[in-house]
Amino acid sequence: THGLQHLLYVQPVTVIYSPPAGTDRRFYGWWGDMDFAPHLLAVLARPGGAVTVVLHPPIAVEAAADRKVLAAACEAAVRSAHPRGRISPAPPEAP
Repeated sequence: THGLQHLLYVQPVTVIYSPPAGTDRRFYGWWGDMDFAPHLLAVLARPGGAVTVVLHPPIAVEAAADRKVLAAACEAAVRSAHPRGRISPAPPEAP
């Protein structure tokens, strides 16, 4: 092992957004040419919804053969906590 790899860990984190009842499942999404300020104000003004943050066990950098193996382990941890067991595809571009 080189340098400090034996001391380094990566912290996988899953963030799950649950939109307010009656809204599009992409309610919290911000993409394409959407203006940020109006979107943020709409999100903050709408009651309901939730954000769940799951901290997974840290993964030792030295436990992975390379960065791709480490990334795959982090991805597996994140996906394991997602309600559907997978990450939803990116939302379509706004018209």
